Amino acid sequence: MNEEYEELEALEEAEVRSPFESVWFRILAIVLVVALIAGSVLVFRHCSATANRDNRQEAIDCEQAIAPLKQQREEVLAEIKELELKLAGGDLSFASVLILYVQPNDVLIEDSRHFVEEYQFPCLVCCEEGAFPGDENCISVEQALELIGLGWEFGLSLTPEDDVAALCAEMTDRGLPAPTFAYYPLSDFNADDPASEQLLFQHGITTVLQYNFVPEDNEEHLLRYLAAYGFRERNCKSVLRETIANSNALTFTIGYNNAYERYEQAPFISMTNMFQSYVDDETLAVTTIEQALRRQDEFGSTLEERKAGLLAQKDAREQHLAEIDAEITRIYHLYITA
Repeated sequence: MNEEYEELEALEEAEVRSPFESVWFRILAIVLVVALIAGSVLVFRHCSATANRDNRQEAIDCEQAIAPLKQQREEVLAEIKELELKLAGGDLSFASVLILYVQPNDVLIEDSRHFVEEYQFPCLVCCEEGAFPGDENCISVEQALELIGLGWEFGLSLTPEDDVAALCAEMTDRGLPAPTFAYYPLSDFNADDPASEQLLFQHGITTVLQYNFVPEDNEEHLLRYLAAYGFRERNCKSVLRETIANSNALTFTIGYNNAYERYEQAPFISMTNMFQSYVDDETLAVTTIEQALRRQDEFGSTLEERKAGLLAQKDAREQHLAEIDAEITRIYHLYITA
């Protein structure tokens, strides 16, 4: 009797047990929980990835916005450094070297030009009777104009007997700019003769390069003078060092006229490499005539005379630097708080 009662009671309990207490329900619940967690993780990862992409894009946009300012900042810092060097009395970079081809010979120029163009050195080229661009064994007028576009200058090689007016007209008739300099390879120009200076000056020539000679400074001179020197002279290196030490300008001549300037590729490469080493040390610049004369004029005054102006320039550059830094900071904050 008791056994029948217990079986009946067990059946009644099974009938009233909640379906939520079944094994399958529990399995289903676990699956749902796992799915919910997995979904939450995926949503979180998607949101994080989207946020990271947005952050990366904002960082890229920010860097693009400040890139020009960073470039300006580097340029201003370089200017400040240069001014500080001048204030310290170390502005020896006013020394200049000019490279002069004594004729527009096609073999000479075409064989050597890529060596000076590698360093972006401007050069001077002399023309003379029978040796103008377009003449036999000379570069063409088109080549000359191409070189002029690269910063090269064309002038005249003269002797006192030459017809200056006719030679100047020859240059312009060939489509070249009128000459502004003359080279005297024999140092035979009389700088103390006002008539000789006036003759050149009235034809637009303002600078004379003389071989191994520069006259004394004279306020009555109409023309400016620069010394010329064969690049194969035995003591050319010591002359160059002296030029740098005194912040002067020196013209090195290259051609086929004499042994001291005779072109050969290996010595020419050695010379240009030597120039570049001094340029890298910031004690020399390879320049045009105008640049060389301007640099000499700037260095002609003493440091004390130039100090006030240099300090004013430095203050202005530092103020500009502060403005650039403030703008960079403003842009950074703009993207950070966006």
